[in-house]
Amino acid sequence: MKYLNFFLLQLFCTQSVMAAWASGGGVIHRDAHNPWFLENTRTVRYCIDLDVDNFGVSATEASQQITAALNEWTAALRLSDDDYYSANELVPFGQIRLGSQNFAEVACSDAADLDLRFQLGRLTAEQTANFNNPKEFVGVAVRTEYDIKLLKGRGFIYLSPVSGPLTPNHQRMHPAAWSQHDFMPLKLVLRHELGHVFGIDHQRDTFMDDKWPELFVERQFLQDLTPDALAYLSRKFVVDRIFGQKKDWDVEGCGNRNPVSAPHLFGLQYSEEACGHVQLKNGSLTIDYKKSPTAPVETIGSSSFSGAHTQGSAAVSVFLPEDQELFTTVPDEAKQLGRLFGEHVNTSQKMSGDLVIKHSGVKIPLIIEIQPTSTGTTIFDNGKFNYDVFFLD
Repeated sequence: MKYLNFFLLQLFCTQSVMAAWASGGGVIHRDAHNPWFLENTRTVRYCIDLDVDNFGVSATEASQQITAALNEWTAALRLSDDDYYSANELVPFGQIRLGSQNFAEVACSDAADLDLRFQLGRLTAEQTANFNNPKEFVGVAVRTEYDIKLLKGRGFIYLSPVSGPLTPNHQRMHPAAWSQHDFMPLKLVLRHELGHVFGIDHQRDTFMDDKWPELFVERQFLQDLTPDALAYLSRKFVVDRIFGQKKDWDVEGCGNRNPVSAPHLFGLQYSEEACGHVQLKNGSLTIDYKKSPTAPVETIGSSSFSGAHTQGSAAVSVFLPEDQELFTTVPDEAKQLGRLFGEHVNTSQKMSGDLVIKHSGVKIPLIIEIQPTSTGTTIFDNGKFNYDVFFLD
């Protein structure tokens, strides 16, 4: 079952029906954390306004990457199986529905009916006039309209070009940044800015980290990325990880990317040539090891976990203006306390079990902690705690 619980604030304030410009990923007038689209928006019409020459990505590739990013977000957000969900009602410990829309790409000439524009290396005259300085941004999500009765926004996502008059004041930017490493920077920044459209705030050490968009277009950073580093970063890009939905892990590497960081606990000596493979799937852990990249693989440890303790934290905040008409039932708790708390899906997990050391048959107590931003392992051996004896990231 996939469901997104929420942290709800009831705002009693005076606003115009169409609110002023606001942005996520950069500030223009004020930052808006509300999702742009809730359940009453059935279809989101979007277009792609692309400067092919200065952005450095073809129209076909841009469309494919945007579709993939939208599909990944909506798959993580959709709440169709939520037993606690009630249409148009906010109940204590209930949920709101996000990502339920059908996203349809249309021509940018249909401006009157557009909900979202992807401005890739290009800005319209109106957008340019309202931007204080677009050259300060690598990427930004800007909400230009907001209907406080229907709780629906409109706006655009802007990604800067790598050449031309709108090239950002980012002197270290790679001259072909968006297409590097199989379009990895484009994938990351699209997911980051779409996160703001869906109401996700910045989260440290994930692709929603406010520092990552600029970092991932830097020339030196992109040139220095190794295959192992790329594999590590790709695991950080997974949208469902932000919502605590990632349960299975599979990581391997050699040298300084070897996930087995304490081989002595398994009766092995440290070697810069050694390779490790750690897999956690369906509650079962397997640790494999090779003394060199060409050496045979041996299983050095294993464990099973009967259950996991989870703890929630807020992922999305929805602010309800007093004049909103979407939710016909609002709990008294929200009116009296000014906020309503639910059980949030953005969780950390803690699993306990015994790590079986294969060469000796010894069982050592093991704790694995998985958070949206990091993982950690703790082994209690001979009265001492050993931290991060292997890595899942």
